[in-house]
Amino acid sequence: MKFHILKSITLISTLAFLSQHAYANKAPWVGYDLSGSPCRGVTPNLGPFDYTKAYLHETELSLVQAAHFNSNVELLIKGAKQKGNMLGDIHYTLKAFPNHHRALNTVINYRMKNGPYSNNKGIKQPECYFLRAINFAPKDDMSMMLYGLYLHKVNKLVDAEDMYKKALKINPNNLQAMYNYGLLALELGNLEQAKGFAKKVYAKGFVLKGLQRRIDNY
Repeated sequence: MKFHILKSITLISTLAFLSQHAYANKAPWVGYDLSGSPCRGVTPNLGPFDYTKAYLHETELSLVQAAHFNSNVELLIKGAKQKGNMLGDIHYTLKAFPNHHRALNTVINYRMKNGPYSNNKGIKQPECYFLRAINFAPKDDMSMMLYGLYLHKVNKLVDAEDMYKKALKINPNNLQAMYNYGLLALELGNLEQAKGFAKKVYAKGFVLKGLQRRIDNY
């Protein structure tokens, strides 16, 4: 048992050492949060790795998720190994995999559940994670869609629309971006645009019916 624990620790340490030298400064913290403060952070111990190319980093992803991003963390219940380290686990996951889609979504859920929070909680502002993710992987349409969703939820509607547009420019078949953009279009008073998105997503079997219900009740 001790041998397996030591072996795991040695593997993590070795991967961290190699990745620090191979990927240093490839995922800098960029931009400003919604209050105007600069997004700042330290170089990750492991990574950074592109979540859209997880097949190239299966060992690292498995290690990070087992130690820092299990279902308890994703559902905002408690930390993966230490009950009180949930926010630290989310932060570690996103340091190593800046565009980890599920972890980014978890940050959104935490913000919407708890309201605005200070950086001293051990977690950055959601917009800082998203700006870093998009800068790191500028062709990742899912990160852009999620950033649009976050901006939409905090009522930054013009910025949200911009992100949805960028996501769809990269991937015109991103149904989630189309669906969310349709909901936003209704809020902006663009009924015909919303109908256009609804027609496209439902023709392709999209399961969420909220957009159609809102159109019907508009």
